[in-house]
Amino acid sequence: MQLFRPLILIIISFSLLYGCGRKEDDPEIEDFTAQQIFESASNNVNDNRFRLAARKFEEIERLYPYSDYSRQATLQAAYAYNLAREYDLSRDAAERFLSFYPGDQDAGYAQYLVAMSYYHQLDLKGRDRAIAKNTLDALFEVVQEYGDSQYAQSAYHQIDIVVDRLAIKEMEVGRYYLSNQHYGAAIKRFSKVIDNTFLDDFQILDEEDDISLADEPQAKFSDLYNKATSHVPEALHRLVESYVSLGLITEAEEAAAILAYNFNDTDWYNDTYNLLQRVGANIPPEKPRDGFFRKFNRMTIRGEWL
Repeated sequence: MQLFRPLILIIISFSLLYGCGRKEDDPEIEDFTAQQIFESASNNVNDNRFRLAARKFEEIERLYPYSDYSRQATLQAAYAYNLAREYDLSRDAAERFLSFYPGDQDAGYAQYLVAMSYYHQLDLKGRDRAIAKNTLDALFEVVQEYGDSQYAQSAYHQIDIVVDRLAIKEMEVGRYYLSNQHYGAAIKRFSKVIDNTFLDDFQILDEEDDISLADEPQAKFSDLYNKATSHVPEALHRLVESYVSLGLITEAEEAAAILAYNFNDTDWYNDTYNLLQRVGANIPPEKPRDGFFRKFNRMTIRGEWL
């Protein structure tokens, strides 16, 4: 029991120090070592007192900036603020870590915390374009710079979720144009869902953020993300609907052929099949003729999933 008394005294002292009942003769935080503060903060994390823990970790940075505990404390502050849902503060701490220790073995985790700080602030409907851009930027940074880390796989998963959310929004806009007979605008939206170029729209938020003006060429999101979202089958069907409505039957047949080749087991293919039958168009084979994809790729489809 004697072994636990020092730790118990430390916890009690910190409770007085950070509580509302602190007295003038209670110890100052400067009276404790970096290890003591770190252990107290870690106990706060275990007790789900995340904000208090984060503040203590930051005190280590202030009081013992050149100690090894300071390095650990910076990262733990980012972690604790994340658990406390203080995402801006979590990001600040994680970015401090990356600035001070860019080559550290935990840099990948720090970058992941930066990404998650944006991810948790992302509007469920994808309406905040700046947050969406920052989220994808930070997540792609994880998979590109720290691809061998244990956090890369989680980052890939989060990218899938973000892209799917943004595709949902793009489809909603496309359906709105289609239902209001703005077929050209609808075709543009659905085509972007098919080849993922809707993601590139989030990279240019204003004239000052134009990719073409950047000091270094920036990879397009659509080049970094080469998977088909779950919304591509519907987008292809809506593309067929739009072309049929404009009387562009050849283009409708070509879009339908892509759908038939890649997604012939979906309800959207069945709907397209029935639509083409009603208008007397040719029903596409499940495997289009040679050279067909190259032609259609130049028109509207681009992606390794073909």
